[in-house]
Amino acid sequence: MILRDPTLDVALPSWKRLPRAVLNEAQARRLVAAPSSWTPLGKRDRAILETLYGCALRVSESERPDLTDLDLTKGEILVRDGKGRKDRLLPVVGRAVVPLEVYLAEARPELVRDPRERALFLSWPGRRLGVQVIQNLVRSHARAAGLEVRVSPHTLRHGCATHLLQGGADICHVQKLLGHASVETTAIYTKVTPTDLARVVEKTHPRERTWKRRQAKRGQ
Repeated sequence: MILRDPTLDVALPSWKRLPRAVLNEAQARRLVAAPSSWTPLGKRDRAILETLYGCALRVSESERPDLTDLDLTKGEILVRDGKGRKDRLLPVVGRAVVPLEVYLAEARPELVRDPRERALFLSWPGRRLGVQVIQNLVRSHARAAGLEVRVSPHTLRHGCATHLLQGGADICHVQKLLGHASVETTAIYTKVTPTDLARVVEKTHPRERTWKRRQAKRGQ
């Protein structure tokens, strides 16, 4: 018989520090491609998913942009009242631009009811899209894409940060994109896999570089 639990003094990790599920790049591509390219809501959802993944927005930040906050000519979107009530200007580049152009030209005119409506992303009744609706559409398209992991808007934000770092981005740049006050917070939102570490060692360790040169000479 053990009269005292020996684990009472063991410090358990905070749930906020536990690793989050991260989509790999192929899963992220499947998710953003899931919405229909023929319907107004599908075009809207594609634009939202590309913006969430391309700009690493918090879900609360994705409902706030007005039409005037997006400048596709300059490739910029203004995020108002982010965490800490701070604004930040983010780049909108590459794959995110085209779905937004399609949405603005073809889908939003069909959704808008009041020409005075300023919101960028609109619901079917023509009002500003709410957080709950954005969360639901992300989950719905994740199921349609056949993703078995639990997906939320934050999953896309986390995936964006992780994939940027895996691609060689500086963590300080990712910190600015995410709107974190400290780089330590950004480190929590990233996930370095053994494969990533192996790639870094192979690329930067002096013995690995010497070994690769010798292997290359032998192959000549």
